Amino acid sequence: AAKPVPLGDLTAVRSSSGAAWAQGGRSLVVSPNLTGRYNIWRVDRGANFPAQITTSNETQTPADVTRDGLILYLQDNGGDELFDIYAVPLAGGAVTNLTGTPEIAEYEPRLTPDEAAIVFGRRTKPGTIVDLAVMDRATAKARQLTQESDPSRQWSVAGFTDGGRTLIA
Repeated sequence: AAKPVPLGDLTAVRSSSGAAWAQGGRSLVVSPNLTGRYNIWRVDRGANFPAQITTSNETQTPADVTRDGLILYLQDNGGDELFDIYAVPLAGGAVTNLTGTPEIAEYEPRLTPDEAAIVFGRRTKPGTIVDLAVMDRATAKARQLTQESDPSRQWSVAGFTDGGRTLIA
């Protein structure tokens, strides 16, 4: 007589470092500490238990899921809080480090509406300023969008308008 676990119960039982919807709401990607580590898990609508997608000693935080089935998530190295953006297939598989920047921390990656690019915050290791950058998914090349000079200010993505041609930050 077992029934699917309500999504709210998953975070009530264990803490989670983030969540993202996938497949038009048919799955939820979460990062609970079910195994003692915050790794990436997928909860399918109607499923009784989440499926573990990644296994790592590092904390992982899901950020977004592409329509073609890639989970974008953040992970640091050894607790250094210099997060890189990673991707892993929604069904599981090989993990790819998309940014590979050991001296830069990336934050809050967001897909553009056409999913051709990822916009994210970035901060250098000794710095406090968070600027915005955009990475083309086809070439994996990133370019900085803002050049903040005030150390008390941080940029973050709020959304897109004008069919994705305009970024609100």
